[in-house]
Amino acid sequence: MIYIKQDLIKIVGLSSKIDPKVVGITATTATVKNALNYVNTIKKVLPNALTVIGDSHPTFMPTKTLKAEESLDVVVVGEEDKTIVEISEEYEKNLKSFSEINGMVYIANNKINITPPRHLIKNLDDLPFLQGILYRSKLIQSQKIRQEE
Repeated sequence: MIYIKQDLIKIVGLSSKIDPKVVGITATTATVKNALNYVNTIKKVLPNALTVIGDSHPTFMPTKTLKAEESLDVVVVGEEDKTIVEISEEYEKNLKSFSEINGMVYIANNKINITPPRHLIKNLDDLPFLQGILYRSKLIQSQKIRQEE
């Protein structure tokens, strides 16, 4: 997937309008540099938002991913479906104590903390269908059209 400056501007504009407390971004190895650029830019616009990154690259290189961008707050390791919900709930309560949440790497008191791995979800049918999948699909399609023009 090719990220272009216009997409970043749209995402930052939308983020500043809805003012989220938590911003989550996915990153494969092919997209991690762009994803970290998004994190950096979003943190400038929303300095109090918790920035979270997950997917395959952060799962296999969590500490390196966390160290690569000082604006990044949390790396989710493994399946992020339950982890991101728990992170969001904890942050919403203003507790910001992530030590009891499995499957993540974060910095607290200038120290990198790694929580135990999260168990795999046994029945994937228990997970709700996410609208973001539809959005991502449309974004990919629109970028393919732009490239062909």
